[in-house]
Amino acid sequence: KGRAHRKKGEYQKASEDIVAARQSAQHLELKKLTAAIQIQEAWLAFQRAEPKQAWSLLDQAEEQLRSTDDDISVGNISSARGRIVRRRGEYAESLAHYERAVVIYKQHNADHRNLARTLVNAAYVKRLLALNLRKQLDVPVRRQPPGNSRTSNGNRSVKRRYMALCHQALADLEEAGRIYALHQHHGGIGSVLVNGGH
Repeated sequence: KGRAHRKKGEYQKASEDIVAARQSAQHLELKKLTAAIQIQEAWLAFQRAEPKQAWSLLDQAEEQLRSTDDDISVGNISSARGRIVRRRGEYAESLAHYERAVVIYKQHNADHRNLARTLVNAAYVKRLLALNLRKQLDVPVRRQPPGNSRTSNGNRSVKRRYMALCHQALADLEEAGRIYALHQHHGGIGSVLVNGGH
């Protein structure tokens, strides 16, 4: 019920139901279920712009799930961390969390929809990183004395990194599109196309 409210954007109602569910699971000493609910609770905290609370809940959930085989929930934790730090503008750290989530999801199921969603998020961050590099490339280079190749070598390095990020992002989107097509998930396919266009 809490997830249904969350999907409708009814965050207060969702929070009430999810907290009640977590308390019931804790009372029954269902540690894995409690951890899974904490991931939902963390997502709501993130939506309420409470990143520290969200991070703390994810830490607690990950601690409980570390010794289980619940790769999807552990992947969801890494993916959620990627979103939290992306909002702060820490794109390299965000990408590291997404890449960790991708590895975790692939261990479970290489065609899982959560993997596709994370690949789209990773591609989005790679585009933001590439745009930052593009700004460096667009800055006019001051004339250097003959024989000084440091600036041109630096520009070539930045351009290689820029192109690599663009190609990686497109490859991520292609894989996400394949997965979404398997599930006939039209919203996901649309997200792939929009991000590919960007």
